[in-house]
Amino acid sequence: MKASGGIHIPYEAVGYPLELIIIDETGNPVTFFSNPFTINIDFSNFDIDRLIKDGLSIYSSSDGMAWEKEDTSFDWENNLATARVNHASYFVLAGERADTIAPNTSVTLSGEEGQENWFRSDVEVSFTAEDNEGGFGVEYTSYKLDDGEWQEYKDVVTIIDEGEHKVEYYSVDNDENIEDVKSRVFYIDKTVPEARILFNPETLDTEIVGIDENEAQIEFFRKRFLWFLTQDTARITDLAGNTLEIEGILKFRFKKDFLTINRLAYNDADTNLETNIFSNFYIWRRDAIRYLQQSWYFKRETFVTILYFGDKNESWIYQGSSWKSVEKEVLPGIVLLYIETDKGNLNYGYE
Repeated sequence: MKASGGIHIPYEAVGYPLELIIIDETGNPVTFFSNPFTINIDFSNFDIDRLIKDGLSIYSSSDGMAWEKEDTSFDWENNLATARVNHASYFVLAGERADTIAPNTSVTLSGEEGQENWFRSDVEVSFTAEDNEGGFGVEYTSYKLDDGEWQEYKDVVTIIDEGEHKVEYYSVDNDENIEDVKSRVFYIDKTVPEARILFNPETLDTEIVGIDENEAQIEFFRKRFLWFLTQDTARITDLAGNTLEIEGILKFRFKKDFLTINRLAYNDADTNLETNIFSNFYIWRRDAIRYLQQSWYFKRETFVTILYFGDKNESWIYQGSSWKSVEKEVLPGIVLLYIETDKGNLNYGYE
């Protein structure tokens, strides 16, 4: 342990080291004596509660670097430490610290949680620090968020921004024991996933897939009315627990599907949709699609049909608000029509 003047003190010093200098009548220092004398150190002005009393002792050193433990007695009533020595040197009262264990800090993240460390709401960050049994209590807790500066924790911290966040933290007790820095990474995602509906030319079926910046899973629930008529619900859930439910009626015949989407539910908010039909019809011959018709009709305002002709390997695209305003576009290969949800609305596109 260092003290002023570059002196290294063993263990934990009570106050500062004392240097005893004795000079003879010729002006030369005297360091050793044939008869021992008494050294008293008064520690009444110092707090020794944070030291192990049984380990307290007076130490001596000729150079302030190498120290020897002296046989020490104590007058606890008068706060005096006494040692009998036969040399003049540095002296100090020192001992082992009673508390050498750092405090332990835990972090609590509060919000609407999905999978572990994923939240779909603002997140409140709080810290709880505890010192070890027999310790002197926690002095303070420090933390920093992401690339911010270290600051002392006073009250709950609220994080509102979406994305990845990292909180780092540690505590210090009243005996200057410093905890190793801990960290916790978490994510905020308040955006509900969307969905894309399209015909899959490999499975020859109408499919619904989730759209989300992060990983999302999809579940399907089916209620059959007739052998060719079902009520289908697709539930798309992201890692934060945001959920989109798509409810529709699917009518399917041989190689032809008709899907009407009736309801979209974003978390707890429902949207009922106006009249719409998404239909697909194909002809399969010689291990390939020879003809594919995809159509979308929505609110009597939007109309689009894509016809694929296998013999020409062309897709003819017709779109407009009615048959009278239809525009035609011809593209090579199979062009797939898709429907996408968008915050309660339905949009279409093709690729």
